[in-house]
Parts: sequence; C-alpha cells; structure tokens
Amino acid sequence: MTKTIIFLFAFVSLLTNAQIKPGQKASAADKKKFGGYTVTSVDKAVHLAKDISKINITFIGANNKPVKKGVKIIFDNDSIIPELSEGGIFSSELEPGKHEFSFSVPYWYKITTVPINFKEQHIVYMKVKFEAQELSAR
Repeated sequence: MTKTIIFLFAFVSLLTNAQIKPGQKASAADKKKFGGYTVTSVDKAVHLAKDISKINITFIGANNKPVKKGVKIIFDNDSIIPELSEGGIFSSELEPGKHEFSFSVPYWYKITTVPINFKEQHIVYMKVKFEAQELSAR
C-alpha cells in the first residue's frame, strides 16, 4: 500500500512539472505561456499535381505581429530557415503523408506539432504563435 501511494505521488509530480508534449492538448494558460499552433483549414487544390500537397504557415510573434525572419523549421529530419513574406507566411509543396514539424526562433519557446496528415491535392493552412522564453528557462 505504501509503495502504491509513493508511486502515485511521484507519477502526479512528474505530470504536473512536465511541459506540453506533442499529442497533448494544451490548456489556455499553457498556450499563452509557451505558444502553440492551430491548423486553421484544409482545402482541396485540384491545381496541384496528384502526388503533391502543400502547407501554408503564418508565423506570429510574442508581440502579436508577423515574424518576418529567423524561424527554423524541422520536418522529416531536415531543417530549413525559410524566407518569409512581410505577413510572416511560408508556403511549400511536400509529399502527401504524415509529417511532424518543429518551429523555433531564438529566445522563444520551440513548438512541435503532432503528426499532421497531408492528402494529395490539398493545402493545409496553419498558424504558429510563439511566446518569449523567461530568462530562467534558457
């Protein structure tokens, strides 16, 4: 009985101290503190080739303004630092299938998505909102 109570105490302590992990639902407070992403829409795009899908990402900074540079995107074991439009938008074609993304900007919290399913001839629109890290978190 004592071992069970100690195990439950340790388990609950670990859960309450963990940051948001991919696949977990973030509370409103966590999104405000760590930032987050939202898939805003998925549209059919018959103008794309049959074996192509597309992603369109809008990056928003901690100051609620578009991020225009410095974003690092990691997906499928590749990383890029893309050119972004004045509105903080990045767009690219990619192969259909499941893809997981990580987004980072120096001094802001890193954001990692759950695997997102990209269907051929579809465009996935996503919004990524960064929040600044606290000095003690670095």
